[in-house]
Amino acid sequence: HNYERIALNLVNNRVYSNELNPPYLPDVRRPPLYPTFLAGIYAWSGFSRTVAVLFQILLGSLTVGLTYLFAKSLLLSRRNALFAALILALDPLSIMYTNMLVTETLFTFYLVAGSLTLVSYIRSYRLGWLILSACMFAGAALTRPIGQFLPLVLLPLIVVAGGVSAGRRDRLGE
Repeated sequence: HNYERIALNLVNNRVYSNELNPPYLPDVRRPPLYPTFLAGIYAWSGFSRTVAVLFQILLGSLTVGLTYLFAKSLLLSRRNALFAALILALDPLSIMYTNMLVTETLFTFYLVAGSLTLVSYIRSYRLGWLILSACMFAGAALTRPIGQFLPLVLLPLIVVAGGVSAGRRDRLGE
């Protein structure tokens, strides 16, 4: 309810607040992306929770597809990639959370999309993939507070990938 109340205040009162009545004190406990996501859907749909859940179902389905692509990017077989996507698609908690107005669906989308684009960067060393990955992980951090610790885990991986990239360029005479 806190996320929804903030979303309603964003649309109705143009403030990021969890308060029911004025003065609307700013909320500092909730990251801004999910309430903003809900506010956009509510503004577009006329405050329909059903439309918000439908958007989350669409996002959850997209995440299943990204899971398949992520598994394939890790050089898993087509069968294993399908199995990974199937596990996510049939996971009872994922199904339940997709049908509730909570942050898990949006966070999972950003996490999987960030992981896929990071692997794409490591495989191609194209800066665009790294920038897109950073944006996806930033979206995860702005959706759930636990996401703020992702850089601590990912930084060593990016440094190692950068060292491998430099070594590859040296061998190729670039």
